[in-house]
Amino acid sequence: YFKVEDGSSLNPDGTANLITNSIGDTGTTYLTSTDGNGGHRRYALQASLNYARKFGKHDVGAMFVYRMNEKKNNIAGTSEENLLPYREQGMAGRVTYGFDNRYLFEANGRYDGSSKFPKDDRFGFFPSFSVGWNIARESWMEKALDYVSDLKLRASWGQIGNQNIGNYGYYSTMQPVGNSNYWLKDGEFITYISTPGLVSNSFTWETVETLDIGFDASMFNSRLQVTFDWYQRTTRDMLIAGIQLPAVVGTSAPMRNAADMRTRGWEIAVNWRDQIGDWKYNVGFNLYDYKSKITKYSNNEDKLLSQNYYEGKTLGEIWGYVS
Repeated sequence: YFKVEDGSSLNPDGTANLITNSIGDTGTTYLTSTDGNGGHRRYALQASLNYARKFGKHDVGAMFVYRMNEKKNNIAGTSEENLLPYREQGMAGRVTYGFDNRYLFEANGRYDGSSKFPKDDRFGFFPSFSVGWNIARESWMEKALDYVSDLKLRASWGQIGNQNIGNYGYYSTMQPVGNSNYWLKDGEFITYISTPGLVSNSFTWETVETLDIGFDASMFNSRLQVTFDWYQRTTRDMLIAGIQLPAVVGTSAPMRNAADMRTRGWEIAVNWRDQIGDWKYNVGFNLYDYKSKITKYSNNEDKLLSQNYYEGKTLGEIWGYVS
């Protein structure tokens, strides 16, 4: 980069007499290059079966899916552990039913397995259910259709599983450490093998359970739309270092399904959409509030300043010594 200094001028023909000085590091007129390698291979299989039929006022649907997936690194990098393949296998099903577009029902179920968990705790089942009532379709709502074009009440309950914990956390591994500052041989530092950390062979999926109750309303020829939700989300069997170990142990605590957290909240969205002449406009706002609280934490110490969580803690709270 160059800066044009004072004293520079323009010639009558438009060319410039520039006085410049470089800014920052001096660049080069050639390109440099680096080398590297990487890559992975993925195998995936998915099969599905769908069914749908409508007869009279009844609307029935069903779906079944089976899938399996494997991902394997081609390059080990710094650890042979990276060569171990990551595998998933599972199936899911869904059944839906609707009557006269007024009463709606849906049931889902998943059965999933992951190689991230020990063999005996690898699979988990996660169901969910939802119901809906389209009040605007009721005959006694006909007089209100000039103002309310759609009004639906709904409720749902369901579970999902979380496996975002890294690969093979139940294996105890020893890592080589190079350029040691502790061990000498013939006057040179040597490579040594680090002590493996503690691991648990009995952890499994985190389960997130959600209850949601809400409604959707559309009024004044769909110009005004309102959506409201109240929910409670409970995370069970959170994977954390669930116990306090004395420093003399020399390593951190293993991951365990040792905590639960509950979140309660609500959200409302209001939107107005209209047109004036050739101009269309849209105005809306959202408002929400929620609170998360630790309802279980398997720890033998309570409210240590060094701990991120403890039983009864509300996330985001500030506490400590006041002078």
